[in-house]
Amino acid sequence: MNPPLSTLVIAPESPMGMAGWRELWAARDLWRFLVWRDLKTRYSQSVLGLGWAVVQPLFTMGVFTVIFGGLVGVKTGSAVPYAVFSLTAVVVWTFFQSIVNDASGCLTTNMGLVTKVYFPRMVLPLAAVTVRLFDLVIMLVLLAATLAVARLKPEASAVAAVPVALLITLVLGTGAGLWLSALAVQYRDVRHGQMFLLQLLMYASPVIYAADRVPKAWQRLYSLNPLVGIIGAMRGSLLGMGPVPWGLLGLDTVLAIILYASGAWYFHRAMRLFADVA
Repeated sequence: MNPPLSTLVIAPESPMGMAGWRELWAARDLWRFLVWRDLKTRYSQSVLGLGWAVVQPLFTMGVFTVIFGGLVGVKTGSAVPYAVFSLTAVVVWTFFQSIVNDASGCLTTNMGLVTKVYFPRMVLPLAAVTVRLFDLVIMLVLLAATLAVARLKPEASAVAAVPVALLITLVLGTGAGLWLSALAVQYRDVRHGQMFLLQLLMYASPVIYAADRVPKAWQRLYSLNPLVGIIGAMRGSLLGMGPVPWGLLGLDTVLAIILYASGAWYFHRAMRLFADVA
């Protein structure tokens, strides 16, 4: 009589508990491979290479400075040059927008891998986000050089708000990317609507204007936009434009955690459908 055959069932573990984190940790080699692959793919056969991380914010800053700082005459509310004023926000916005775009498209661009082998799917958006950290480092170096040229020396105590603001941006963008990546697998028009939403969000954030230009009657509602507190913290700490809004950063932290937790929950819930609807 033959012994009974054992059955091994491979199933995803919950990302909300320690088991899910252990599963992600076990797939760290895959994460490293995906990060290295994306970096090579993005900058292979490119003349500028990583220099594109400098060109994009510089070009955006130049356009904003000419159109809004020159032609429209948007006031910064301080003696800070408009170019530096806009670049401080452009670095944050570019980082946030890149995270959302890359994380939201990671499943559809890797669907051949998703449908053939099991691995913790959360590795894909996390790898896409990690790649953008390299660009962030380069943009921060550019920002520091710009501050030095403009002879703006931020207070050492205030600079502590910069890593806090950027960490909130990272969690916020990752949470939005998890939501959009899971939705984009089932609804392909999500990617089209995402472009309009991001464009609207940029104009609803103090990227090209100062937050105090918004009427006082709308300030409380306006502050619910997490990027308001993040950009305000960057300008307050680096440019000395008012005190660092620690209260808004606290609210942004709560909103970012909620968005990430709900995005991870929905991503895990929709994961079983990824291969079926691809």
